[in-house]
Amino acid sequence: MKGDTRLRAAAILGDWLERGRFPDRQVSGETRDRAFLMEVVYGAVKWKRALEWVLERLTQRSPDPALRAHLLVALYQVFHLDDLEPYALADETVEAVKRTRGVRAAGFVNAVVRRALREREAWRAALARDAP
Repeated sequence: MKGDTRLRAAAILGDWLERGRFPDRQVSGETRDRAFLMEVVYGAVKWKRALEWVLERLTQRSPDPALRAHLLVALYQVFHLDDLEPYALADETVEAVKRTRGVRAAGFVNAVVRRALREREAWRAALARDAP
């Protein structure tokens, strides 16, 4: 189930953001949906500055590191994985957040991800033009 993989990706990324533990050791032990997990985790790491640039403009407040990890995982998928169905990406991300962080956090993530999906092309143009 990709939702579990997204949850694991956010946990690995959150560990990196909070503790500085680079994801390579954590990803290396994974077997289930490993290719997708690696793509999402390493992609979010690679594009972190640009994804955070967008995130700062999509939100009014700075989310805590664990929630930020979920959002970076989702935003990487929005901007770099065009073969994913937008509704599935949003739904599975929101469900993962709901299971770990609760309904309120899930609502916040839902709003951010849905806005990013709606405005995807404008954000891509802004990233190409202005992002770090």
